[in-house]
Amino acid sequence: MRAFILFIFTSLAFAAPASAQADKDTGPIRILFIGNSYTSFNNLPAIVQSLATAAKEKRAFEFEMVTPGGCTWQRHFDDERIDSVKKIKEKRWDYIVLQEQSQMPFMYPKDAHKYGVLLGKLAQEHGAVPLIYMTWAREKEPEKQSKITETYLKVADELKAPCAPAGTAWEVARKERPALKLYNKDGSHPSPSGSFLTACVFYATIYDRSPQGLTGKHLWKNEGKTYLLCDVPDVEAGFLEKVAWEAVKAEKERKK
Repeated sequence: MRAFILFIFTSLAFAAPASAQADKDTGPIRILFIGNSYTSFNNLPAIVQSLATAAKEKRAFEFEMVTPGGCTWQRHFDDERIDSVKKIKEKRWDYIVLQEQSQMPFMYPKDAHKYGVLLGKLAQEHGAVPLIYMTWAREKEPEKQSKITETYLKVADELKAPCAPAGTAWEVARKERPALKLYNKDGSHPSPSGSFLTACVFYATIYDRSPQGLTGKHLWKNEGKTYLLCDVPDVEAGFLEKVAWEAVKAEKERKK
């Protein structure tokens, strides 16, 4: 079951199509995720969508994603074999989420910055808000988080764009409850709990409301089958939701 959600190389849509005349305050929020396996692992966008459904949001959550494994922002921008640029141009998106390869922000921050800004400006040129997806340090390299955070925030600030501070939330959660298993066994990708925490950050960023009190169990129905995305116990879910909301509030305050 897990294999099909690890690496998604083509764009997928999971919500019913909306009327082109939908009012911007009540119609669906259309989001394109551009990244790699840190997005597709555990089907992160579908968990965000499920959170919005659980919260009975007036604006439904529609998404597509372009997430080749290990893909960098430079490849997304330059490689015509990847549909990222085409996807940015072909539809009217509300947000375009930009997630860099996990090590680029601290190994090659100048390159990450250059191509993050190029992709973000392209999104803006086509009427979308770039949403910068700050990722987390690997399990055995927590010291890398400060540089990862710095690189993502520089991109967001140059674009005057919002940032979904997943990396900050992970850093806080790890310090406050080190026994939590946020990582997959590879020490890099997220466990279901890690994806849930990240999804809560996105929900809070996009809808500007706390995810606290929402369920930690999320399912995905596709082609007549139902898949379990995550099933986080209530106490753990409550903690992760609080951490996500605090991280998002802090980031919004920083932007003022």
